Amino acid sequence: MNRALILFLFFSIGVSFAQRSTKYEVTNLSINTKNNEFGVFLTNDGSVFYLKSNSKNINESGANLYKGDLDSPLEFLNGRKFPTNAVHAVFTTDGNTVYFSEKVGDNFQLFRASVDNTGRWKNSIKLPFNNSNYTYKQPALSRNNRKLFFASNMPGTFGKTDIYYVTISKNGLDYGKPIQLGTNVNTADSELYPFLGKQEKLFFSSDRASSMGGLDIFESLHENEKYAKASNFGTPINSDKDDFAYILIANTNNGYLSSNRIDGFGGADIYYFTDLKPSFNRCTGTINGVVRNKENKKAVFEASVEIFSPQNHMGTVLTNHKGEFSMGNIKCSVRYDVVSYKEGFNGFAEVQIIPEGGKRLVLYLDPEFPEEYEEEFDFSNEMVVYDTQTKEIIPTTIENQKIKNNELSFAERRNLVKLEKEDKKKKIIA
Repeated sequence: MNRALILFLFFSIGVSFAQRSTKYEVTNLSINTKNNEFGVFLTNDGSVFYLKSNSKNINESGANLYKGDLDSPLEFLNGRKFPTNAVHAVFTTDGNTVYFSEKVGDNFQLFRASVDNTGRWKNSIKLPFNNSNYTYKQPALSRNNRKLFFASNMPGTFGKTDIYYVTISKNGLDYGKPIQLGTNVNTADSELYPFLGKQEKLFFSSDRASSMGGLDIFESLHENEKYAKASNFGTPINSDKDDFAYILIANTNNGYLSSNRIDGFGGADIYYFTDLKPSFNRCTGTINGVVRNKENKKAVFEASVEIFSPQNHMGTVLTNHKGEFSMGNIKCSVRYDVVSYKEGFNGFAEVQIIPEGGKRLVLYLDPEFPEEYEEEFDFSNEMVVYDTQTKEIIPTTIENQKIKNNELSFAERRNLVKLEKEDKKKKIIA
């Protein structure tokens, strides 16, 4: 074997184990083979379930469910076939109930079972909203166990499969009618593999036109009792192949996904992803930002900033001398409208923010008279003073002893500049 080929093989093997960006690192697991391993789900007792299939295609119908021990995020040990015909499953928070999909005839149907002390599933029942003429699969639970999400091709579906949910009663025995999540989530293509994060944030896969290739992983925020327009995760979470079955490990920003991307072991593989910048996803409970003059990009002092949630007006704050503002008591994963305005500026500036994104907002106000804002507030070099008792402008020079001694208060100097600018505006209008 020549040296060039050896180097090529070394490089190919090296990149198959980890893909890295500034945000995520995606690592191929040693459990993978030349066949298909996909669809991880975890239990509270440290067990891990996943699917294995010898089929050339990523086919749930020919897959077997395996159970192993989660020795570390990168190591699944003692994998063994689990005694069930179920494929995808999800457990309630207490671990006492499992929901799963199993093929019955030509279609998958959803079931519920109890979990005993040995981990066996008992007393399974078919959920009442199933229709044997259609598929119901890939169950996912909200954090409070009160909503069950799944993929289905039932009547009313926009594409091949859509994401639906049903409500679950407190006793866990009664179910509402399936509700389709609408056009912000579902399309004329396939939506599959739902997973619920905090604040009912939805993660799912879709092969819609905006995907990078095949199935891509998308996310959608839950706000005002509905789901917002879904966004694509981008690389390296997604590739130009099929990327699906995204899940998060509890209380972390790390998790697992499945993919048949080129640099895997063969078919579909299980990957572990690490959030390299978790602070970007950690909600601080505040919205911070700055308001600037659109013409010269300098800070705008005492601009009003109002913040609105989907339901309420959160309050109004004024920017400081650096144009900065901050608003607390903010909920995570909720989209807020932030509006800024000030007299002497045209209209208002408006942006939307999700605090989880960790971004510092910058709002730009358009001045009515750009020329009068060529010099923003620079109180160290003022050429006039304003007597707050007589309400008169006192002509002076920079050598004025009163300015040198800093006898004017900040408010007096600010009012002086405001009065001077108003006078200049009158002259321009005249």
